[in-house]
Amino acid sequence: MLVRAAVAGQLVFVATVAGTASACAAHAGGATHGTGGPPAGVERSCVAAESGRPVPLHVTAVDEGGRPVARASVSISDAGAASGVGALLQTDERGEAEAEVLAGLWRIEVSSPGRSTGRYLLDLRPGQSCSVRFRLRPAPNEFEF
Repeated sequence: MLVRAAVAGQLVFVATVAGTASACAAHAGGATHGTGGPPAGVERSCVAAESGRPVPLHVTAVDEGGRPVARASVSISDAGAASGVGALLQTDERGEAEAEVLAGLWRIEVSSPGRSTGRYLLDLRPGQSCSVRFRLRPAPNEFEF
């Protein structure tokens, strides 16, 4: 599968990701095949797109107040492949990053220092283009007693 990624209009990574993805409903965490919608803190929106061609996968990171989280790390990988990450991106000042992907099952992880990591497993169907918005909450302080 082809992954092309851009941040602020610049191409930052091109990779071929081997393997195919099994079909299932979109869900969080990658552990279960739930039938409900996205978990708290994740919003997904998909629209029709030209089938068989790479389509934009738009990822947005915001804080608990809805403000953009700049320089958050975004990892997009083919959940059906044994290989590692397909694209490593960083959000821009608007908290946005974008990659072009083909239909398939994609694991998306968004992280930022001091915040809990957002995870989502997206089944991108042929003829769709999707946006996923992560609300990153403050991470618990592990050192408080």
